[in-house]
Amino acid sequence: MPGQTPAGQALPGMESVPDALAGIAKRFGQAVESHGATPSGVGWSSPQAQSLRFQELLAIFASHPPGQPFTAFDFGCGYGALCPLLAAIPQRPLTRYSGYDISPAMIETARHRYGIDPRFQFQQAALPRSRADYGFVSGTFNYRGQASAEHWQRYLRATLDQLLKKCDRGLAINFLRLAPGASRRSPVMHYSDPSDWLDFLTSHPSVLSLTLRDGYLPDDFTVLIQTRPLVRG
Repeated sequence: MPGQTPAGQALPGMESVPDALAGIAKRFGQAVESHGATPSGVGWSSPQAQSLRFQELLAIFASHPPGQPFTAFDFGCGYGALCPLLAAIPQRPLTRYSGYDISPAMIETARHRYGIDPRFQFQQAALPRSRADYGFVSGTFNYRGQASAEHWQRYLRATLDQLLKKCDRGLAINFLRLAPGASRRSPVMHYSDPSDWLDFLTSHPSVLSLTLRDGYLPDDFTVLIQTRPLVRG
């Protein structure tokens, strides 16, 4: 789920976003309370679809040197379903996972499920609070609730700009698009065209290279971004 913004706080050019975020936090909090730590608890129709998306996101490790440790953050982590998969990547040891979500119920569920492992940390926060080698965004941007499409797109660009600055090696993110042959758009989902994001990302100063992954689900695509670390004085 997206970064937290208090309801009623105006964002320049994104006036409908704060109330939408409050509604999103409530909606997904209720979902995980009703369905528990399951794909249904974060809005997936099936475990198979969730697994397919995760595998596409994990392809960002193709160029990561075997034997070299890594750290990661998960923006919109939900109940933490991605963290055990990151910890199980062959020959690439995970040393720290930081999960962020705007739903207190999601964070509570994630801590109960995975908090015994000292590598896993979960926080209710607007944006990642620490840098990591890799960032992951799975489904976080695809439900916009009552935000207008125009405001939500601006919000995503501003948030993505901040996420890229927190990644020393790469960012893996997925987006939703209208499936081929679909005649209707859901009024609460946010649809993008791959070109919308490739054009934006190509010009970003943190981006070294991009890979588009498509075809694994009819209404989904993933962008793998290799980043250059921020130079700090």
